Amino acid sequence: MLQTRLIRYVVTGALATLLYVVSVFTLVSVLQLPPVGANTIAYVITVLFSFTLNTKWSFSTNFSHAVFWKFCAVSMCGACLAAAISAAVQHLGMHYWYGVILIVCLSPPLTFFLHRAWTYK
Repeated sequence: MLQTRLIRYVVTGALATLLYVVSVFTLVSVLQLPPVGANTIAYVITVLFSFTLNTKWSFSTNFSHAVFWKFCAVSMCGACLAAAISAAVQHLGMHYWYGVILIVCLSPPLTFFLHRAWTYK
């Protein structure tokens, strides 16, 4: 069961990451939003997608207010991390893709651990 959940979480995470990257690219390159705002918006879009897929498929749980608010709390930690990284990268004058790479590498492992330990316990 744990192996199945982990595989499903990884697949969901890969799809969510793809959605996130495409969203950031679209928001910055097409809509010309600032990178910090684009990263934040993309993260929120990805959280809603991820909540739906993780709840129903990865963890095979029913939707509930309690699960939703726990998921949101964990995701807000990830969003704060994403915004801080994006702001730091911008402040250092680096290309925004460095922030995207850092966010993609750091956020998923952190949120998996927190969701497994708390949200879907």
